[in-house]
Amino acid sequence: MVEKPVIPRHRVLKAATIEFGGGAIDCILRNVSKTGAAFEVTSPVGFPEKFTLVIPGDSLNLACRVIWRLGLSIGVKLIERSNRFTTPCAATDTWPSSLRQRLPR
Repeated sequence: MVEKPVIPRHRVLKAATIEFGGGAIDCILRNVSKTGAAFEVTSPVGFPEKFTLVIPGDSLNLACRVIWRLGLSIGVKLIERSNRFTTPCAATDTWPSSLRQRLPR
């Protein structure tokens, strides 16, 4: 069963990287919310349950935990925001403008 997000997610299309234990996997970020995100990978093999989602275009490093997997799509919950963020439930105004423009105010 796929868990439905409680907070609405908003579409984006951004290159990102999943970093874990010295490894890295490229991915495409597909949607975001205040508490989570979903993205696509080329292969889900060897994919960890917890990792850092790096969005270089926005200078973000987001600690994440996998909530669901469906084929090449993966949904995560943000468990910590580093760099510019201090809490996982910060207001959407703290998102960089490239993501914030797609989020409701």
